[in-house]
Amino acid sequence: MLLLHHDARAQELGIVAVVNDEAISAFDVAMRMQVAVSSARLPDTPEVRERLGAQVLRSLIDETLQKQEAARRDFTISNAELDEAIQALEERNNIPPGGFEDYLARQGIELLAVRAQVDAELAWGKVISSEVQ
Repeated sequence: MLLLHHDARAQELGIVAVVNDEAISAFDVAMRMQVAVSSARLPDTPEVRERLGAQVLRSLIDETLQKQEAARRDFTISNAELDEAIQALEERNNIPPGGFEDYLARQGIELLAVRAQVDAELAWGKVISSEVQ
C-alpha cells in the first residue's frame, strides 16, 4: 500500500510517502535528488529539482518495494558485499580507494544514502537471480 502524505503531522515529521508502513522522508528524497543531480551532471537549480522531483520519489517508492520483497524472501546484503560494491563504484568513477565518502561529501551526499541505494540494488539483484534460476 502506498500513501502520499500531505497532512500536517506527516509534514512535521518530514514524511512524504509511506510504502507498506515504511516511511520515505523528505531527507531521503533530498539525498536521492542530490545523487541524481550529481551523477547526471545536471545544474543544481530549482527548475531541475522540480523536473526530477516526481521521478526521484517514484524511484524511492520502487526501491522500497524491492527492498521489502527481498526481505520477505530473506535476501540480505552483508557489509562485505556493500563494501565491495562501493569499491567497484570508486573504480568506475576513478576515485582513489577509500575516497568515496570524501567524494560524496564534496557533492553534498551522505554515504549512508548511497549505501542504502546500493543495498537495495544488490538485494533486488538477488531476487531477480532467484527468479531466473
